[in-house]
Amino acid sequence: MVKEAGSRPHPAEIPSFTRKQWQRVIALIPVSQNKLVALIITWGLPFMATLALLYLLGGFGKPGVRRNSLASKYQSRAYGGFTPKGGTFANSTSAGMRGRTPLIYKATAVVVASSIMIAVYKNLDWEIGNTVQVLDDM
Repeated sequence: MVKEAGSRPHPAEIPSFTRKQWQRVIALIPVSQNKLVALIITWGLPFMATLALLYLLGGFGKPGVRRNSLASKYQSRAYGGFTPKGGTFANSTSAGMRGRTPLIYKATAVVVASSIMIAVYKNLDWEIGNTVQVLDDM
């Protein structure tokens, strides 16, 4: 069977096609697969923990801004009785009331998780031999 130029793969070929594409992407990353998994976990755990903490303390929810939350305290200090339409605070309130994650939560979680991952990547000794040597020196 001859394929035409630019034709899509047959549905039966998709798993092998995507696997090949994924392997090409992985080959471009300057760390091994084990290290990559460690970095993904190092990013994912703080991301989820930050989101959970913001949901607990932040205050943007389905009924609106929760009483005595970080959001309500910020709103009373920054805006008083007037919250500007279309601003970050108004959009976060709207997202929370629709049951969606406010953008400010997502952005904060990305910054926290990325900072932790970068710190771990820069400070962790990725060489197995050097790690054994460091442990022997203790």
